[in-house]
Order: sequence, then C-alpha cells, then structure tokens
Amino acid sequence: NNTRITVPSDGLYLFTATVPFSTNATGVREMWFDVNRTGNRHGWVAVPTAGSAFATVLTSSVLLSLTAGAFVEVFLR
Repeated sequence: NNTRITVPSDGLYLFTATVPFSTNATGVREMWFDVNRTGNRHGWVAVPTAGSAFATVLTSSVLLSLTAGAFVEVFLR
C-alpha cells in the first residue's frame, strides 16, 4: 500500500511530515497522523492560509508507541 507506513515490530516510532499547500487566501489547512484508520488525530496541526501571496507549509512530528503490523498515514484537509 503506497499511502501508509507499516511498522515491522513493536516499539517507539518517530514520524515527521512537511507538506506545502498552494497559495490561497481562504480557508484553513490541516494535517494529522492516523494509526490504523481509527480516526484519532495524532500531531494535528491547523492554521489559516498564509494568504494569496504566500504558500502555507505545515510540519508536524509525533512519537508513537506501536505494535507490529500497525500502520500510520498522513491526512490533509
């Protein structure tokens, strides 16, 4: 699956993502990590857009205790 990272063994894992959004003067940009598609938002970041002259860039990191076979995905809105 090319939308997720599956961990091979139990342990602590550090995930970091940086996502640039196109310039836009309206709305809010959001990013978060989800484990096993539970709907829980880990490392959730939400900011208003940077305006029409600048791109919005979000960065988030999260340290997760995971069991073997668990998978992590990054979601954007």
